[in-house]
Amino acid sequence: MESTTLVLLPSPLLGQAVWEPVAAELADRGYLVQTVSAPSTPSRTPDDVMHHLLSTIPSDREVIL
Repeated sequence: MESTTLVLLPSPLLGQAVWEPVAAELADRGYLVQTVSAPSTPSRTPDDVMHHLLSTIPSDREVIL
């Protein structure tokens, strides 16, 4: 069984860059980490944002958001 992946969701204003130092530190401590990018095209609704985020989260293993 795969290990659990920590998925770090982007800030709407700062994007995924805000998580880069945290992701590096967690990876150094042995955690599996994935940062998710913000949608590349403007989202029209909160549902658009949610759909994008859900489509980038791995579905083949357990995740912690």
